Amino acid sequence: MKIKNYLFGIVMAIVLSGCYNDDKLWNALDEQGQRIEALESWQKVMNSNIEALQSLIDGQDYITKVTPVTLNGKVVGYTITFKSQSPITIYNGEKGDQGITTNVPVISVIREKDGNWYWTLNGELLKDADGNAIRANGQNGKDGQDGQDGKDGQDGKPGQDGAPGQDGKPGQNAPKPELKTGKELMDEGLAKDLIPDAIYLSVDNKKSWTQVSGNDGKDGDNGKDGNDGDTMFTEVDTETSTDYVIFHLAGGSQIKVPT
Repeated sequence: MKIKNYLFGIVMAIVLSGCYNDDKLWNALDEQGQRIEALESWQKVMNSNIEALQSLIDGQDYITKVTPVTLNGKVVGYTITFKSQSPITIYNGEKGDQGITTNVPVISVIREKDGNWYWTLNGELLKDADGNAIRANGQNGKDGQDGQDGKDGQDGKPGQDGAPGQDGKPGQNAPKPELKTGKELMDEGLAKDLIPDAIYLSVDNKKSWTQVSGNDGKDGDNGKDGNDGDTMFTEVDTETSTDYVIFHLAGGSQIKVPT
């Protein structure tokens, strides 16, 4: 219903402008449909990158293989294979290649002085409702309680073993950002009265959504319709060292994972 109302607004704007004709109406609807389709494709790539980035930060594994992912002869990403954990695929596609003119957000991470990684949005720290920066790496579990000392044995006989300590509490997974278009949120019933072709961000497990896409930008030098870049991973360096792979991120941060 909300989509229909939005499209009805487009129709009325054309009619009231005094220059209504079928071609302009269908062109307007077609352009919006293409824009939403491109944005949905882009946000799926970004959500996949967010998952992969968190895996790189939290992982205690090492890399065994890096395989380029190509499309039409161009490298668009990499599949990272580990010794123990499941492989991940990261993408470095530019939104300009997908015909997106809206200034979409740049999600990345930065390592602070406390040694932890934190999510960023357009270079600024992402914060929760209480104003706290949102960690990208999980929290360590609490240590278990020490076991009880064993009883002393009688002369010539060994004492009894002490009781084992309690297992520590498992660490908590850090919350991660998630992106959706306004159309998706309305279709899924997660929100209403949104702009269909805008990007929304949640940092509280889908409890609330905030619009984070901006106004239309100018054409990028290499992009077809949008700004160049706006990607999470800017480079995957496998040449500098044989001991580790360097993942270069938007904003200048680097993550080194041993091979």
